[in-house]
Parts: sequence; structure tokens; C-alpha cells
Amino acid sequence: RDHHQRGGGEGEGGGGLWALEAFVQPLLKRFRYHFEGRRETNRRDKPEWVFAHCVAQMRSHAPLLSGEVQPMLRAPLAPLRAAASQPSSQGAVRERYLRFLSAHCPDGVEGHVAAALCGALRAKLRREMPSRLAEPPSFCHAFSEAIACERELRHSLHLPPSASVVRAFTDDDDAMQLWLKTEREDASARLAAVLAAPAAWDAPAVPGGVDEAGGADLSSAGSSPLRAPACASGAMRLSLDLLERVRLVSDPAAQGRAIDEVLLPTLGEFSAQLRAKAAQAMIGAADWESVGALLATLLFAAPLLEEW
Repeated sequence: RDHHQRGGGEGEGGGGLWALEAFVQPLLKRFRYHFEGRRETNRRDKPEWVFAHCVAQMRSHAPLLSGEVQPMLRAPLAPLRAAASQPSSQGAVRERYLRFLSAHCPDGVEGHVAAALCGALRAKLRREMPSRLAEPPSFCHAFSEAIACERELRHSLHLPPSASVVRAFTDDDDAMQLWLKTEREDASARLAAVLAAPAAWDAPAVPGGVDEAGGADLSSAGSSPLRAPACASGAMRLSLDLLERVRLVSDPAAQGRAIDEVLLPTLGEFSAQLRAKAAQAMIGAADWESVGALLATLLFAAPLLEEW
């Protein structure tokens, strides 16, 4: 019997096969014990505790869920085929059972359990959201921990997007707006620091002409080998950091907003600085050393941007 038929919702198992509730409910009970109510573990100033708890629970249960329980879901296939009255109907029986599993447990056992636990965490975050929105430092702390948790869920545990915690922020209009505003201000400040650093626009010579970051040879035949200026590598590193955070957001609309409102304006600032530096270098007697550094910046940045 489908869990939805019994009224399950977010934070209560998330729907699916009732048999899997034997795994889900103890995890949710432990979650509620530690992170709902007045226990010492339920501290608003320590959001990293609840995120670390969820990641640790999924990591410790992963071998059992994927190695033992997941095969059990496919175990009925052989008896079902044997019970089919006609050999010609065995394939149809198999397909119906697989469609049933696909409909009620689309992400597998591990994904189902993770989605239920993350659903409980999202519900907690949503209850706390009004107070966090009133305190931007608290909001930023919680969001940064959520991004770190999402990275663990995706890259270390390889869980599907249904097991998401960042959605608690991106599904809330006010939270989404505050995140983008904070991210944009932080990116602008970091870019300004990179561009204002001493010798940020210089391209010092490097033996062999190989960029320190592992890039290609930027020198031409008969010229002094150059590496990309610090402003180029710094701006691209900042852009890559932003892009990686955006990729952790599973909602395409939220991803689009983050690119339009944070990443592209940040790159626009960098482009404006490049144009200003180029115009300044060409005033009067051209400063060819500066022009060369700007060209090295373009040669370094353009392929990366195109690849991203």
C-alpha cells in the first residue's frame, strides 16, 4: 500500500512503499528527538549539527540500504514469473512490477530514505526561516551549512536531487531574494579585492611559459613567456566557486536566477574593468606591456568561460 494513501507528507517519510517505513521512521524519530524541542542538540546558532547528523546517518546506512535492502525489492521478480499462468504473460508481469517500483520508489531505497530525512530537515528549516530572515548573519550561516551539506549529499554520497536541503531556501521567495542579494554583495567585494591587489594586472614571466595553475603555454614564438595575471586567475576562481554553488541548486528556475543576478553581473564587472584598462593602455603612446597582460587575461579566461 502506498504511503501517500495513509497521509504521509514531507518530514513524515515522504511517500513510497510502506515496507520502507521500517527504515524511515526510526531515523525520523531520532531526528525529532535531537533537533525538535528543547534539547541541547537543537541550537539555532549551530545549524551545522543538524546537517552533519543527516549526512552521517545516510553514510552509515548506505551499505545496508544499497547492498541488502535494494536487492530485496527485486527478489519477488522470480516468484512472480513462476506464478504467471502462461509463459507468454511472464514478461508482462515483470514489467508491471518494475513499473510499480518505478512509481513508488523512483530513486531506489537509499534515495527514498534520504529524501525522507532531508524532508524532515527542510521542514525544520522552513519553521525557522522567519527568524533567520530577520537576522541576516544567522541566515547566511545556515545557508552556507546547507550548501556544504548539499555538496556532501551529491558528490560524496551520490544521492539524487530529491534528497535536497537547499530547496528549503530556494522554494521560499524571501529566502531566495536574501540569498541572491548576499551572494551578489559578497562576489562584488571579493572581485574588488582581487582586482585591487598589488600587481593584480601584471603578467610576470614564467620559465617555460606554463601557467602556475596548470594552464597552457601563453607565449608566442620569439616572445617572453607569460602567465595569466593574478586578476584573471582570481576572477575565474571566483566565478567557478559561484558556478559550483549554483550547480548544487536542483531547481532550474533558481539556478537561472542565480546566474542572471549573481554570476553574470560579477563577470560584467570584470569585463568593465578590462575595457577600462585597455582604453587606458592605448592613451597616447601605447603601453604594450599592459596590452600584453590584458591579452594574456583574455586568452586565459575566454576558454574557461566557454567551457563552463
